[in-house]
Formats: sequence, structure tokens, C-alpha cells
Amino acid sequence: MNLCAPKGKNGTLIRRSGVLQVETSLGHFARLAGFCPSEQQLRKLMEKLENRKIHSLNFDKALDVVCEELLPLGCHSMDMFDSIQEALKLLDASHLDEVPSGPPSDIVSLARLRSALVSSDDERSAKDFERMLEEMGYSGDEEVDVYGLGEKLLGLTD
Repeated sequence: MNLCAPKGKNGTLIRRSGVLQVETSLGHFARLAGFCPSEQQLRKLMEKLENRKIHSLNFDKALDVVCEELLPLGCHSMDMFDSIQEALKLLDASHLDEVPSGPPSDIVSLARLRSALVSSDDERSAKDFERMLEEMGYSGDEEVDVYGLGEKLLGLTD
């Protein structure tokens, strides 16, 4: 999978805040949402969306699609925890102005995650995201450790 932002036909970067590109971000989003599909399951979901001519999804629609398609599959909790951490790192890195060399950092910016997941014109999703961060004890602008954030997303800590 390409960690960089998608490029248009003329080579310019396509930046759509809060819009997930099916081919480059759906797997990261599915893992962040707590699912850990196999590559085959993820590829099948992506092909299904491609056949329906769906190339990008907003946050709410992506959540609906992922839950509808992947909820019946379930997964082992440690796989889920590892997948969530990896997805957080990759989503954070995908919204950097410059793509870093080497593996993604264990420290992620909540502001970049918000930008990756919530459309700037979707007020309801933005409020839901902010409420989720507040409930986990974050202000929303800090940089946090993915291990701790992953634990909070799974409800493993207070």
C-alpha cells in the first residue's frame, strides 16, 4: 500500500481532508475502527466498492461500510490492538507534508488524525470525534503515544 497521499493524473497530490481513498486508506481505517481483516478480506471489500464505482468515502460512510462488511468476521484482541496501533501510525504519517523515511513514528498527532478522519464540512462527525477525544482525556491538539491511544480506543485503560 502507498503511504503517500494519492496523486492525480497530472502528478499533483490530492488532499481531501476527512475523505478516505478506498485504495490507500480503507485498510488503515478498518484497523483503526477495531477490525483486523486479512489481506484477502480487505481486497474483497475493496473490489466490492470498486465494482460499485466507490473510490472515496467520508468518515461516516466508511464506518458504516466497515461495520457492515467486517463486523461478522471478528478477530483476536491482540491482533486488533496491534492493527489499531499500526493504523494510527500510518494515518498520521499519510497527512504529513513530507513522507518520512523509515518506519512510522510511535508518536502521533491527534490534529493530523482528525484531519485524516473527519471532513472539515461534516460538523456532526467533527463533534463526535472531539467528544471521543475528550472522553479519553485528550484536548485534541497534543501528540500522543500510539500504545496509550490504542489502549484507550479499546477501553483497556481509564
